[in-house]
Amino acid sequence: MDVQTYYFVYYLVRFVIPLFINESLFIFYSKRRDYFWIRYACSFAFYILIVFFITYFSLDIELFGWLRFNFLTIFLVSIIPILVCSKVSLKEAFFYGMASYTAQNLADNGAYLTLVACNISTYGYDSFIFFALFAVLFTALFFSIFVYKFKEGYFEVLGNKYVYIFVVVTLLTVYLLSMYGGTSTTLSTDFISIRIYAIVCCLFLLVIQFNLFNLGFLHYQKETLSNLLEKEKMNYKLMKANMDAINIKTHDLKHQIAEMRKDVSDETKARALENLENEIDIYNEKIKSGNVTIDSILQDKKFYCDKHQIKLSCIVDGKLLDFMDPLDIYSLFGNALDNAIEAVLKAKHEERFITLTMKEKNNMIVIKMSNTCKTKVDFINGLPLTTKNTHEHGFGTRSIQYIAEKYNGKVQFKSENDIFTVNIFIPLR
Repeated sequence: MDVQTYYFVYYLVRFVIPLFINESLFIFYSKRRDYFWIRYACSFAFYILIVFFITYFSLDIELFGWLRFNFLTIFLVSIIPILVCSKVSLKEAFFYGMASYTAQNLADNGAYLTLVACNISTYGYDSFIFFALFAVLFTALFFSIFVYKFKEGYFEVLGNKYVYIFVVVTLLTVYLLSMYGGTSTTLSTDFISIRIYAIVCCLFLLVIQFNLFNLGFLHYQKETLSNLLEKEKMNYKLMKANMDAINIKTHDLKHQIAEMRKDVSDETKARALENLENEIDIYNEKIKSGNVTIDSILQDKKFYCDKHQIKLSCIVDGKLLDFMDPLDIYSLFGNALDNAIEAVLKAKHEERFITLTMKEKNNMIVIKMSNTCKTKVDFINGLPLTTKNTHEHGFGTRSIQYIAEKYNGKVQFKSENDIFTVNIFIPLR
């Protein structure tokens, strides 16, 4: 077989395919574009075509006798399938590619050193099998240790310039180590040292890269949650003002109707006034849990539930939460009810229900909310994943968890038999 064909297979087995598979792990976890599989197949074919041209037409530039740009070119081309198949930004795609490239380099250096240690030739088609097996093993580890943690897909943190700069430094470091390491002979001390250093460096950079991302993500979560709580504070004030206005207006209307009824002798008009009064009574119904804030929230949500044929049942001892800040009560119950209503609206009218109970048990306040849930719910770290595509997606449940933990409590979410349940436990004060 000619030299060009050998090097084409060399590129595929040791670099191109392992890199693309690692990147594909991220692609499959990202939000997909329309006609995903067609895009995926076409972009992969384009990727292989570029590698073919680089190999067979020697489209490469070399400096200093060791710095070659063919692998860098292939890496940059590998970013294209990510952008074509997934709804991600260039920074996100670059992060995917860099992490995948570091993992590929780690696997290749590990395989190379193992072959040398076993006194097996690193050249020839037989060695490709060993490199392929190593790539499969490291891909599985790469997925289970790193990629799986990115299921939530929050990449707003990549706006942090320090994360982005670190990604670039990682790319240059790994690439230069790979190129310079290729100049040494197989059994030389320089070769062994560079390969070992490359492995340590790749592993270190991969861990640091993901930890840096996680730190940035925690900062993003904290900032977003803070903004959400501030927005809920404004919503609480608005809801309270609206409820007060409705109560005043319904009270005045009932008095006006009572005065009008005194002067009405016609039976039809009297019946019309009675129907009007009954309609007003809907807004005049009082929920009395023993806590004004809970009453206002439940009253507000009950209006919405009645309008959309949702059966809302509540048995709540509101006095148990007298020690809690009204804004925290609003966040806790408001987010839980909003999530429940969103899920219930996807069910048939006759299956729409929400039940809420709150009682004291063993010196603990036990809040339980159950609702119809006809869609499959996935969980990560005990929290349900959201299907909403908004800037604050998923932070409603985080807000519930934050409020509970603020009062030394805890939250449990579960979904089974088309019922979603939230259990909140807060120590009694």
